[in-house]
Amino acid sequence: MSPPPPCSAIPTLRKLQWSHWFVITAVATFIFGRWLWIMPHGFPITHPRTLANGLLPALTFAGCLGASIACGRRSPIAVPLTAALPGLGVGLALGCLALYPYSMLTLKVAVLSVGLGYMVLAYVAFWWTMGKTVGRGKCISVFSGFLIVGICWAVTQRAALPTTLRLNIPPPDDPGVTRDVQPEPIVFRNGPSALYVHPFLEFRSLSPDRFWILFAPKLSDSWVPATTYSVDRRVENLITTWCQLDSDNYSHLNTFTELEFVAHGAISVSFSPCPDQRIAVRRSDYPYGEPARFAYLGADDMFHIAEAASGEKGPFTELASAQCSPNHLLEVTLYSDDKPAFVLRFDDFLPQCSRDLSPTAGWGVPQNSIQFHLAEDDPETAFFFFTLASTSVGCGFDSVGHQRGVYRNQIKISVVN
Repeated sequence: MSPPPPCSAIPTLRKLQWSHWFVITAVATFIFGRWLWIMPHGFPITHPRTLANGLLPALTFAGCLGASIACGRRSPIAVPLTAALPGLGVGLALGCLALYPYSMLTLKVAVLSVGLGYMVLAYVAFWWTMGKTVGRGKCISVFSGFLIVGICWAVTQRAALPTTLRLNIPPPDDPGVTRDVQPEPIVFRNGPSALYVHPFLEFRSLSPDRFWILFAPKLSDSWVPATTYSVDRRVENLITTWCQLDSDNYSHLNTFTELEFVAHGAISVSFSPCPDQRIAVRRSDYPYGEPARFAYLGADDMFHIAEAASGEKGPFTELASAQCSPNHLLEVTLYSDDKPAFVLRFDDFLPQCSRDLSPTAGWGVPQNSIQFHLAEDDPETAFFFFTLASTSVGCGFDSVGHQRGVYRNQIKISVVN
């Protein structure tokens, strides 16, 4: 048997294949390098995100970089190295089909499937014309290894079981309780200042199978209010709502309470665990730019107030912290200039919130958060978003869960004269 022809004698078609795979692997190297750079880090070594955001993309980045260099040099070693991409794609496809059957039935997945099919066929043609220069076993080994990497990567994107702690206190049998309604925000006034309170648990971008909401069916990409029972005792300024979830819900964005605070002057806020720390409310950008500010209760029984590095993404700078029990009755004081305007006592936020790590934040930030920022075009209007469990802080489209059961939200509003 005659030896294979040298690279200089490769026909024009084969030269096009070298260029073709050089471009593909170079683009893939950029994508996985970007993934390594932007995805959150700072997770424990045993956390699935350490694997998903560190080890697996690093392996794929190294494989694609090696394949790109080898294709550029037209080295035969490019044939097995290039098998990393179709192997990874097939592994991701198999893992996602097994774990996320509903999310896979979308147009986006169909488009990606066409791309994956093209890549596999292109590699078969590449291997068929170049495979004689290397052992077939090497190609099969790389393909199989990255197929396993792809399956593992798919598994790491599955949302963990819900860890919210619903109180399961049913609404009382009281004629003053209004059932199955979603009224307009409840308004409180203090001179020129106004506070709009929306104390209802609402979900957005639901995932039917604990996967990225980016691939959720179209019907899941909308606001889905849970069944809500409410009572408003306006004389006492006490609002209580109950929300019945009949099944576990997985979502990317949701709110437990929304506040809109309109003031005349600079707006700031303080939280009862850190009563002496008044935090200025500032404008923030998305996805990058002016840093967001938020508060959360950590698994270490510490209440933290933090600022992101850019947009709502970490690493995060701590502005204040203090010891705080999950049973603490959280008080939030809203200031207009240097004068307090409203004090809100949240009886049920901390006892029910999830303190498990958020898959999109990293650096110790949990799923619960209180995000606050100024309106984009009005420095005298501020918004506050309380969530028991979401992935609104950080980078990614992951979903997290709320356990089924009854959630209560009791808020006492005091107008400061």
